[in-house]
Amino acid sequence: MCDNTVEVRKLHFSGFSPSHRFKNQAMRILKFDDSEMATVDREEYIGTKENYTSYPWLKSGWTVPFVTGHKYKLHWGTVGLDWDKMSVGLSERWAETDKSIYFVHNFTDVRVQYDSTVRGKANDDTKNDTIGAFSKDWKLGNNVLYNMTDVREYHFIVNGKQPEEGKYHDSRWIGATGHRCIENCFEFIPEESECAEDVRLWSNPNDWDPALDPKDRKA
Repeated sequence: MCDNTVEVRKLHFSGFSPSHRFKNQAMRILKFDDSEMATVDREEYIGTKENYTSYPWLKSGWTVPFVTGHKYKLHWGTVGLDWDKMSVGLSERWAETDKSIYFVHNFTDVRVQYDSTVRGKANDDTKNDTIGAFSKDWKLGNNVLYNMTDVREYHFIVNGKQPEEGKYHDSRWIGATGHRCIENCFEFIPEESECAEDVRLWSNPNDWDPALDPKDRKA
C-alpha cells in the first residue's frame, strides 16, 4: 500500500519507428535514482535481469503507471532496441504541481541529435541540454543527449508543466526523432582512375621500364 504522498501517473509509449522492430517486444524498466545507483555496481546492476520490471506490448504500444519523483532507465527487447521515432502520451491526471519523472534510454547506433517536441512543436524547453541541476526547474520535454563511445544515452523529462504556463491540454504528448547525422551524411568516394588499355605482364620484362625498380611497378 502507498501513502497519500505517493503520486502515480500513467504514460503511454507509442509511435515507434521502425514499427516492426518493436512489435510484441517487452518494455523493460529499471529504477535508476542517483541515490540507489551510488550504492551498487552500475554495470552489474544494469546487467541483472531480475532488477527490471517488464510490461508487454499491447497492440498500439505500452501503457505504464509510474511513481513520480523518480528516475527510471528504459529499454525495449532483451538488451535494448534503437528507435528512430517515439512518442509519450500523458494521462489527463497530470498537473503542473506533480513531481517530474526523469527517463534514461540507452542506444547502440550513432545518434548525433534528437529532435524533441511537445504536442508536435519544438520550443525552448525541448532543445538539447536543457535538463538543469534542479528538478523544480524541469519542464516537459527537457532532454540531454550523451553520444560518447562509452555512454550512449538519451535523457528526457516528463511532467505536467506546459510550454504555456497555466494552460492545460486534453492531449499532451512529447515526441522524439533520432538522427544518425545532420550534414554530410554520405561519404565522398573519389572517382577511380582509368586503367591502361594494353595488358602488361609482371613476368615480361619488355612490358616495363628497365629503369623502374620491380617493387615500384603498378599495373
